[in-house]
Amino acid sequence: MHDARYPVGIVGAAYHLPGERQDITAWGDEQDVSPELVETLLGVGCRYFHASETESDLDLLIAALERLAAQVGRSRIAAASYLVHVHTQNFSVPPAPTSLLAAVAERYALRPKLCFSVEQLACAGVVSAIDWASRLLAADPDAEHALVLTSDRMFGNGSHRVYQQGGIESDGASAVLLGKAGVACRIGPATYRNFTALHQGPATSYNQTAIARYSWLHTKRLFQDHGKATGIAVADHGQILPINACSAHWNLIARSLSIPPERLFLDNIRDRGHACCSDFAMNLVDRGFAILEQGQPVLYCGRSNVGAHAALTLLPAVTAAEQAVSRRAPVADAVTP
Repeated sequence: MHDARYPVGIVGAAYHLPGERQDITAWGDEQDVSPELVETLLGVGCRYFHASETESDLDLLIAALERLAAQVGRSRIAAASYLVHVHTQNFSVPPAPTSLLAAVAERYALRPKLCFSVEQLACAGVVSAIDWASRLLAADPDAEHALVLTSDRMFGNGSHRVYQQGGIESDGASAVLLGKAGVACRIGPATYRNFTALHQGPATSYNQTAIARYSWLHTKRLFQDHGKATGIAVADHGQILPINACSAHWNLIARSLSIPPERLFLDNIRDRGHACCSDFAMNLVDRGFAILEQGQPVLYCGRSNVGAHAALTLLPAVTAAEQAVSRRAPVADAVTP
């Protein structure tokens, strides 16, 4: 633990996307999505996504948790003192008396001190969930782990699955285990900005136009505020992990901030689709952990179409400077007793 300001980190993360990935060029034709809209989606970097008509949110969560358990062991999952579930879609929680949190706790023998859900922040909610879980864990000397779960499904035809002409919604879930020791990275500072005039989302033609016109600018301002608040400029992060939608917006943000385009991880916009809050673990696993292992910080951005935006810096467990010192350190000669 090289920085006492950030005592909590991520031990492991996993995600699950159901079924074989689907191609919008074929699926769109089956679902009567206009060829013009398909071309628009391809033009902003979108193509593949995942969907399931048979798996519930709990099924998706269990699949992600099993992958996490294979990494970290079931005992560490069972030791989580705090259990947090976050989702974007209002229907991604079953109606009472069923509870995703209770079902997960029973299956993995969890006895959490506190469990709750984060909602109403759309795809920015996962940053809030990670932030809350890390704060609770840091403030509790008797707790060693916290577990953050995400799940979202999308129903309906192309008019529902297409994300504002800038993304394609994927069904998916993820599981992220937080801890104080044996971490892959440290959870750094988070910054939030809410543009409340858009809280209804794309429910009106005015909001649809405003979101399309100003969302990139709101995200740019979030990045600038995050840099000022943390002392780490956006350009000083080894990689920026955006949500998996609309590469055109992300490239515009990068140009406006003089960030090299390769600093953005945009591959999963094409390869995975936008799995809402699960994009965090997905992009962390597919790209972020490798950058953190090199001793460079990573920035995740959770933005939404309801005016909620959030940025989270992840710090390497060992910095690049510490890695260099370790490599230069002489190896002690073996001593024979």
